[in-house]
Amino acid sequence: MREHVDRPLDHRTDVFDSYALPVLEDDRLLHDIAKAMRSASETHVQRAAETLIADFRKPVLMAWAAEDPVFPAARDHAAVMRHH
Repeated sequence: MREHVDRPLDHRTDVFDSYALPVLEDDRLLHDIAKAMRSASETHVQRAAETLIADFRKPVLMAWAAEDPVFPAARDHAAVMRHH
């Protein structure tokens, strides 16, 4: 997670740690999360996304940094404009 932000998270490590550490510290949680992820169907997720995109008619503000490594602006802008 830390590599996806451009400012230090040091002041909120408690929030970050509350999400990440339990899984790292408890093998039962890691096992359950892995099991849930393996059972997730890409088909169902894709179908839900298509339905949301097709039926959603409200304005949306999307903002991200041009240098964002996770969502490169040019690619995402093109994807957004295809659904406009």
